[in-house]
Amino acid sequence: MNHRYPSAYLAPVQHDEARRFLLDTGLPQDHLLFAAATEPQPSGEFLKIGDGGDFDEFCVNCRTGAVVSRSTIDAAVLPVNSSPQTFAACLAEFTRQLRLAPASSSDEDESETQARLLGEALTALDPTALTDENSFWNSVLWDVAIGDYAPDDDT
Repeated sequence: MNHRYPSAYLAPVQHDEARRFLLDTGLPQDHLLFAAATEPQPSGEFLKIGDGGDFDEFCVNCRTGAVVSRSTIDAAVLPVNSSPQTFAACLAEFTRQLRLAPASSSDEDESETQARLLGEALTALDPTALTDENSFWNSVLWDVAIGDYAPDDDT
């Protein structure tokens, strides 16, 4: 289920395509990596659109429409996706990839294979998603590769 942002919430967003997508389609209400924000919190060039981990929030750049992750501790900004549309597509692909059980090759374990396949899929959806080595998605890929999102053996 997607959360559609009210028009008044999106008032600071100058990028027409990003504003239209967030208004008409929206982003997942609740996802393993993202929870939609319901209280507008504009901060300079950014508008908060959701929460990530313990100390991260997702924002849209009001001018460019790009999605970034911002630390609530030191306000460090890391790139995520070129638009809310590609962010939504990458979140959906993350979920889809986690449901797959890739066959590992002789030189990769399953988690590494899954991270490689996810990285290829994310790049196909948004060529900018992995260009910065410090990006949100590169961090997620590292977590996948070390098994943080591997299914429990007990299930």
